[in-house]
Amino acid sequence: RKLISYFSLILWGPVRDNQRAVCSSWALQCLGLVWNNRVIIVINHLRMS
Repeated sequence: RKLISYFSLILWGPVRDNQRAVCSSWALQCLGLVWNNRVIIVINHLRMS
């Protein structure tokens, strides 16, 4: 039983870390997209006026 929990810890640890990394990178990408859109809008606005 202890061996099984040890194995599951070894197997599930990296998976959980991967999920966290994927989530954080996805959030960063979303923030980057929003930020890029804002910058583009501001640049277009400045160019128009």
